[in-house]
Amino acid sequence: MNHLIVRRLGAVALDTILIGCYAGLLHLTAFLIRQLSVDPASTESTIKGQVMWFLAITLVVFLYFYLTERSAWRGSFGKKIFSVQVLGPEQQTASVQSVLCRNLFKLVPIEMAHVGMQWREHFAALALAPPDWVQWLFWLPAGLMLVYLVSMLATAGTGSLYDRLCGTRISHRAPQWFSAN
Repeated sequence: MNHLIVRRLGAVALDTILIGCYAGLLHLTAFLIRQLSVDPASTESTIKGQVMWFLAITLVVFLYFYLTERSAWRGSFGKKIFSVQVLGPEQQTASVQSVLCRNLFKLVPIEMAHVGMQWREHFAALALAPPDWVQWLFWLPAGLMLVYLVSMLATAGTGSLYDRLCGTRISHRAPQWFSAN
């Protein structure tokens, strides 16, 4: 397998572990709060839950990737560890618009799945089967993520569909952890 693909997958795994630890703490906190005060059958509660998770997870994760990809690192902590960087089309730092676009395309499927989880729980609390549109909030993001993965593999790790659409590319950079400078 191509070394850039392995590096990208390693960076994704490391970032996922970091974000998963953060999300796990949030879920534990929310679970404890919810046991005391929230009615999962309430539509108002479901909408509040969506807003809460958007602000607490999706927005925080978006800012993590956006700010680190715009920084001198040109990538997240995982990308830094695995010596991968996000660049613009001519090997320069990617533009603000390109990094914004890239991260929106990456995170929209995840947010769709969060919405699906909130509404699935709502209908379960009402002892109703979730409608088809709730199921599509799981299938559509899964399909998009599969397209993203296949497109990344097809470019030998240098980009994915969202990189192509947003004018970014992925490149290996020499590790800088122990340089003499």
